[in-house]
Amino acid sequence: MAQNALAAGFDPNSFGLVGPTVDDDLRRAITRYGADAVREAAKRLTKKRQGRKKLPDWSELRPFIEADAAAWLEGRDPFSELSNYAIAKQIADANRGHDHASTMSRIQRKLRAKSHGRRWFVFVTIWQKTESLHPFALHLRALEELAAMPGREPWNDLLATAQGKLNDYIRWHGEPDPKLTMAEVVEGATPRNVLASLAANGSGGLLSFLSNNGSH
Repeated sequence: MAQNALAAGFDPNSFGLVGPTVDDDLRRAITRYGADAVREAAKRLTKKRQGRKKLPDWSELRPFIEADAAAWLEGRDPFSELSNYAIAKQIADANRGHDHASTMSRIQRKLRAKSHGRRWFVFVTIWQKTESLHPFALHLRALEELAAMPGREPWNDLLATAQGKLNDYIRWHGEPDPKLTMAEVVEGATPRNVLASLAANGSGGLLSFLSNNGSH
């Protein structure tokens, strides 16, 4: 490529020496390209690049979210027990190297957000915990809370599915024990388990089930 450039009459030394000072380089650049072009290039090249936006640091808030979820599962109201302001102050106090007021403002803004704010994280946590560790009624209540929030599309579907499974369970087994988890309700409503249960209770129940569910 260098040989082709030389053959075309291009002299790689025509740009002159580098330095010895920045002023010397700028003078040569201004002579070659003009002051306006150099000014625009300098502005563009020295513009501070924006770093990656800081993601919401929910790792700091996670202990509060877990505590909120535990309080709710115990029948208490975590949102009245500990305000967003109080949480933000605790975090700001623990981060003395940052501006206290701006940290508090940032944390409170995250907590009160209607979508993916404190309530959202709390009930997502509860939804996860209650699938196989708590009574199904709590699982359904968590889904109802999530389905009532902005951006509720997936939660509406999950709530409808869970309610459908509960209805199937009731249809085949009667009212469930309130201590059953959602996972146990779903397992009990699975057709193969329904058939096994009916078969264990006698052929009459199985035949009645097959007759009522379209088996010809």
